[in-house]
Amino acid sequence: MDGNLFMEKMSDRVRKILSLYDEIKAGVNKSELRFNVSYIGVYWIADQFFCEKQVELYMKSGDVQTEKTKIGKNFHEGISAGMEQANLEKIWCDILSGSRLYVSNMALVAKWKGVPIVGRSDLLLFSKGKPLWLFEFKFTNMRIPPDSSHVQARIYSLLLKLMGFNVSMLKYAVVLSKDKLENFETWRRLVIDKVQKHILFKEKAVVKIDNCRAFIRKPNLDKAEKELDFALGYWMNRREAIPTKNASKCKSCAYITNCDSKLILNKSSSTSVNSD
Repeated sequence: MDGNLFMEKMSDRVRKILSLYDEIKAGVNKSELRFNVSYIGVYWIADQFFCEKQVELYMKSGDVQTEKTKIGKNFHEGISAGMEQANLEKIWCDILSGSRLYVSNMALVAKWKGVPIVGRSDLLLFSKGKPLWLFEFKFTNMRIPPDSSHVQARIYSLLLKLMGFNVSMLKYAVVLSKDKLENFETWRRLVIDKVQKHILFKEKAVVKIDNCRAFIRKPNLDKAEKELDFALGYWMNRREAIPTKNASKCKSCAYITNCDSKLILNKSSSTSVNSD
């Protein structure tokens, strides 16, 4: 590709993204969305599938810092440890040049039915201008990721498509780990290497790697579109928040004291309430 044409193509795509960010900062969509927000965060949408009432209380009261959230935040801040810092222009230049590279915390932004959707994936692998792998790291004692983790990964995948990327080869991995090892860079390389080498014979697979489990999927973008449509129904004031039906989620909720939809936490309710 001619150098000038390449730079023009790169600049055009970057310009569109920056233009959307400017629109968000200007609050163009505030009059349409609940809580006067100008965009919808992917993290909020994923949490809606855990408990939409919890998201509502978060938006009204702000973040409640617990020991669990502090640990999670500290762990995620180190996901890009050892990686070179780069500005948006260089990242796009490397991607469109066809280089094989990993990008951590890449801003993903696109409109869905006129509403800006914004998120940052933990780690993306690009090669020949295409996203090949999307990694989401969850530091938790859970052995199986909740549906909300898959919702998050699917919507990130959809955003990549909406941003103009060819996602035909894209797969994602939700990685669950109890601990973050001292030599995180080495562990991260090991996990990425093992996951990439796994041959996905079916639509999904689980790979066990030392202290973690990686849940691999081919993103279902049709499902992501339906999930996004459902989530936007709340943000666009078409319906009220739907609380969870799972009492165990209420037990671990930081907003339970202010929730008018909380479930009674006793033996009888925990055995009779249906799971989401």
